[in-house]
Amino acid sequence: MQLVPEGTPGASVVAVKRVNELGYYNLGLKQLAQHVELTMPRTLAVIKELEIQKDDQYFKEIKIGAQTYKRYSQKAIQHIRESLPSLNMAEVWERHRPRKREVSR
Repeated sequence: MQLVPEGTPGASVVAVKRVNELGYYNLGLKQLAQHVELTMPRTLAVIKELEIQKDDQYFKEIKIGAQTYKRYSQKAIQHIRESLPSLNMAEVWERHRPRKREVSR
């Protein structure tokens, strides 16, 4: 058996369920940033650039009680590391850096 993306022509459907989602999505932003050797804000800029939070093989929001946690998989580390050499970090940072909010009076 081989896992393929949804909608792959000629692929048969088989149910796949991750029993332990916290085991699969075992990284917070801080841990992810440490693994890819970027600051947390720059890691978040790369996450936005690569649209990692739109792909469930890399990201999931997990709700435990009233709290929701943003968690990343080990595959996110690999994807970011592979993508970094082709990214212009100055441009990525300019597009996605945190902006100061205007204070209205």
